[in-house]
Amino acid sequence: MSCGVITPNRLTGSGTATVSCSATAAGTYTLTFRGTAGLLTHSASSTIQAVDFSITGIASPQVSPVGTNATSSITLTSLNGYSGNVTLTAAVQPPLVGGAGGGGGRTRLTMAAPSGQPVPSFNPVSIFLSSGGTGQSNLTIILSPSVPAGNYLITVMASDGTIVRYIQLTLAATDFILSSQTTSLTMNAGSNSTQTLNLQSLNGFQGNLALSSSFSPTGPLATLTPSTVYLTASGNSSLLTIVVPSNTAPGTYTLTVQAISGTLSHTIYITVTVQSGLTAILSRVLSSNPSASIAASAILALVSLFSIRSAQTIAKTKRRAPHSTTKLRRYSKKPRHATWRPYSITLGPLWTSARDPD
Repeated sequence: MSCGVITPNRLTGSGTATVSCSATAAGTYTLTFRGTAGLLTHSASSTIQAVDFSITGIASPQVSPVGTNATSSITLTSLNGYSGNVTLTAAVQPPLVGGAGGGGGRTRLTMAAPSGQPVPSFNPVSIFLSSGGTGQSNLTIILSPSVPAGNYLITVMASDGTIVRYIQLTLAATDFILSSQTTSLTMNAGSNSTQTLNLQSLNGFQGNLALSSSFSPTGPLATLTPSTVYLTASGNSSLLTIVVPSNTAPGTYTLTVQAISGTLSHTIYITVTVQSGLTAILSRVLSSNPSASIAASAILALVSLFSIRSAQTIAKTKRRAPHSTTKLRRYSKKPRHATWRPYSITLGPLWTSARDPD
């Protein structure tokens, strides 16, 4: 205990002097006063009882996934006969995350951006402590899905307006990441594709993840192997197989893949474009030989040209001799003039041929 200066420090006749003392710990202290007038001295003693209260909580860090609630018990204890109303409050600091490396190979720590914060609440908020008694309050920390994974320092304060006591708790918020190799695929009817789904643990997340998939609209099919994954700090993966039946209509399909652990879930979307017919054939040609784009364009141009010319020739033949049979005459190797005649077209992987039916 420490005391200040007695005020006033001189008295004439009779009077009153005051002194202020403070203690850093609860206890009973004896204060001795001494008065002197010439050779005459008198002393008097006073007992001061310093009261206080203490606050305690869980010392070890609490681990909880985002999207859940963490709970802790806060205990208040009366010291040296304290009694009174004590109010509880809490403050949350942003988590510390690793930044760019500094000199000497050390990693600089920075405060994470407060995109979402844990929200603490007490029940009850205020506790009346009787002399020598204790009181408890339940601390609930709400971790919404927007809270980033990380270690949060939570300061719990208890105050009666004069005395303030506090403790600090550590909360480890865990999470995971679901990702795929690609967000869009172009597939042909009758084909299949296998993609790897990566699962990454954040801040030490561990637990079983249930994987599911669905297409909208229905058509292609998807399977996950395995469909249940146990995720550790080192991560894990699952194989996604997409099958497009041969009778699937061309169009755009959305594949939804979801990973769930309790109330925590993450979802990704993959766009699958299904093509068929000549477009699918040309896609297979181009995928086997990327340099064939010019040849593929030439194929399309020839198909269009011969289709139009063949239709025109057939129409002219019917108008000239509607009831007679058209005979095709073989020309010599060097015809003197060009004449349009029906041709049959054959498409190969990278070539086109035009053949006279004669």
